Amino acid sequence: MILQDWRFGGEELAIVLPQTPDEGAVEVARQLSEQIRRCRIPHRDNPLGYLTVSIGCATIVPARGQHPSVLMQQADDALYEAKRSGRNQVMNACDPSRRTAVPKVG
Repeated sequence: MILQDWRFGGEELAIVLPQTPDEGAVEVARQLSEQIRRCRIPHRDNPLGYLTVSIGCATIVPARGQHPSVLMQQADDALYEAKRSGRNQVMNACDPSRRTAVPKVG
């Protein structure tokens, strides 16, 4: 799978979890976020004083001929919604209501 038209920013990364249901992907994202917060890496520009992450989560069962960029766009949209909604949270693009913030952990 080549995503030649897709560009990740310097502060973004993708984690691909094959055959992982929506709930599992959100749980992995929650655990990752919590582990990063527990490290308490100093970050003076963050109101909490330490590094946190905003995560956009998306899952898909691909249709024949569907380009992988569909999934990447959903995850990217969820990421930016998490940022717009206050950061330091996981936003799930695959929820039936399309966007559900996972409760923040201070």
